[in-house]
Amino acid sequence: MCLQYRFDNDIKLEPQAQLMYTRINMDNFTDQDATTVQYQDYSQTIGRLGVRADRTWLDDKGRQYTPYLRANYYRGWGGEAKTTIGSQNMDISQTFTSGKFGQMGELGGGGTITWKNDLSLYVEVDYRKEINSNGAKGWGYTGGVRWQF
Repeated sequence: MCLQYRFDNDIKLEPQAQLMYTRINMDNFTDQDATTVQYQDYSQTIGRLGVRADRTWLDDKGRQYTPYLRANYYRGWGGEAKTTIGSQNMDISQTFTSGKFGQMGELGGGGTITWKNDLSLYVEVDYRKEINSNGAKGWGYTGGVRWQF
């Protein structure tokens, strides 16, 4: 089921929500040089609220164009991943702890061009920015070709 709001100029506005859960359990091990690696079980939940606006039209040759803009807010709940590396023969070890997911905002845009309903070219660019110094930041790029058969 897709909730969309259509405006008179054929622009569609689509609110979005998503909840993702990850749980990672890895086996500890000792390598042939007696280096020990111990992993702590890890779980995290990430929520996303967003909105996407797009408009689709056809040209005289039957090509379909769909440019879009989107905005998202992400928030993570959960612990930190911890890994301890040491030596089996010595009383020495070091624990490495990851940061938490935190919060971030994302703005992006992209589009799709479809030829004869079976071949499409798509591209997307987005920028993520952490909120309160927690979260990811930077540019993301995606592009490709789709062929439906």
